[in-house]
Amino acid sequence: MLFMLWMGSLVDRVSALRVAQVAQVARSLVMAATCATAATGKLPLIVLTVSAVAFGIADAARLPAAGAIPGLLLPTEVRVRGQGLVQACARLALVVSGPMAGVALAVGGLSVAAGANLALFLTAFLSFRGLRTHLAAATADPQQKSSVRAGLKYVRGQPPLVLALITATFLNLALLGPLNIGVVLRSETAGWGSGSLGIVFGVFGAASVLGGVMSARIATPARPILSAAGWMAVSSVGFIALGFTDDPVVTGSALALSGFSLGPAAARLTGFLQAITPRGMLGRVMALASFSTFGLTPVALSAFGFLAAKFGLDVAFIVSGICCLVTGLIAACFPLARRPMLHFESHAKGVRL
Repeated sequence: MLFMLWMGSLVDRVSALRVAQVAQVARSLVMAATCATAATGKLPLIVLTVSAVAFGIADAARLPAAGAIPGLLLPTEVRVRGQGLVQACARLALVVSGPMAGVALAVGGLSVAAGANLALFLTAFLSFRGLRTHLAAATADPQQKSSVRAGLKYVRGQPPLVLALITATFLNLALLGPLNIGVVLRSETAGWGSGSLGIVFGVFGAASVLGGVMSARIATPARPILSAAGWMAVSSVGFIALGFTDDPVVTGSALALSGFSLGPAAARLTGFLQAITPRGMLGRVMALASFSTFGLTPVALSAFGFLAAKFGLDVAFIVSGICCLVTGLIAACFPLARRPMLHFESHAKGVRL
């Protein structure tokens, strides 16, 4: 987490584009080394370990930069809708990447899969060239206060940011477990087979993409946190339903409901963060948001695994869904969630860094 926060401060001090480019080069070098080593037919554990650590460090730099770029590119009034498109693209990539990786591994093993990854990384790096002109005006000011401590102090003094970050954190803690290991465990215990499991995940992914597209198409809600809380309540119904069925069709339907509603919920929370955060703080705020999504994944998986082992898989699903519902309800109870976003936008524009 500390490294990710430091990278967020670097984004604010240098520029989001530069950090993203350097991180992408580092990811490409790691993948090229993995591809070359795998082509020899030998891939020692130490090489995999070093590659994983290096890739994780590069990702810790990439995530705050990639999170800040949409906020720097888009006008304030469309950042929530823009996040809907970001969510749709991210979900689509997750849906497509699994089958692509399977085909690459089947055709040529790890070396071909790593080579395909390398090609995608280089394509992403080249795509940054088209952003230089648009982000020229967003170059960071080296004189501004861009330390980690200054960023944490700023966030601590902004209750709307704290509310949105805490809501996103508890949403991720509640749902990462069911999505990453819960459905797989259900497939094993119910004997679905790999085909049914793949279809269930495909349905969830497709619904998530549709939810993101829908969020990008409709008008930005006046109260994004309140709207996100409502979509979280809808999503919780699907996750609670997973505790009462082991049928793949019903499970797929429940996940479709949850996936569709998670898109708008995530878009509203992230878009709200970007809309009310001054440009000079975007890197550090998005570092905190990235940590709530990726940094806490081991905690979420461990908690769900403990619930499943101690009380059963059904109870684990139900508890996760209830936690999602309660998180949304608590967020909606705060007066800040019911204030129009224009109030926070005007406040952010007046902040002196």
